[in-house]
Amino acid sequence: MTTTVNYDALDDIDASRPSAIVDMSGNSTLLADIHTHLGDNLLHCLNVGLTHWSASGGDTGIPDQKREFFFAPSHIQMRLKEWGAEEFDKKSSQFIYDAAKKSADWMAIEKLGGVAELAEIYTDVCEGKLTPERALVIELS
Repeated sequence: MTTTVNYDALDDIDASRPSAIVDMSGNSTLLADIHTHLGDNLLHCLNVGLTHWSASGGDTGIPDQKREFFFAPSHIQMRLKEWGAEEFDKKSSQFIYDAAKKSADWMAIEKLGGVAELAEIYTDVCEGKLTPERALVIELS
């Protein structure tokens, strides 16, 4: 079962269940709080982002053997070596095609005519008020 929990609702996580997290924030305090809450039931922490870069760098208390940093360029290099350039291109192109096709079922692409139109909704973007179904494309001419 996969569950997603907002940062401000960590107490909603059932700490009795073995858990793995995929962290996009890089927020050391948040990760330490998750580790404290889950204790030994935190099985693995995969760090894939650093959206809260200003809150990174502190000790999370998560043991090294339970955490891993995913860096896409390193992963790409590994796959290129493993599959070769031609097979990598084939597989990655197919993945992008399939993902785009699936996204067409739920995503609405909305074109905005320049920075002025973006400025009208910028606050909503920053405050997370836009639904995930809206894909904004800013056309600059």
